Amino acid sequence: MKPIYLGMTACLSGGGTCHVMDVLIDPSDGTQHYIVLDARGFFRSDVVAPVSAVWLIDERVHLTVSAADLESLPHYNQTLFCRETGLRSCASVRHSFHWPDRAGVHYPLAHR
Repeated sequence: MKPIYLGMTACLSGGGTCHVMDVLIDPSDGTQHYIVLDARGFFRSDVVAPVSAVWLIDERVHLTVSAADLESLPHYNQTLFCRETGLRSCASVRHSFHWPDRAGVHYPLAHR
């Protein structure tokens, strides 16, 4: 599967789009596990979708999730979610100056 990048447009099943706000990875090997999607509004929090909900990646990420399904996805709290799962946020890795280099691990960031 192609990597998912921060800022990519995510196409929802049944129409509609949102944007990838973050990608949660396993820090040991760089495997992508979850994508964080904007929930379309200032008063809604971002939601987390498993990478298994992705059925195609071209210049966009195509999901099996509909706009109505966004409401049932878990809300994203970076500190709690990453602590509970042991995963790392690509957005926080991108802005961290102390992240250790890991040989052979590709961190899919939107801007390099």
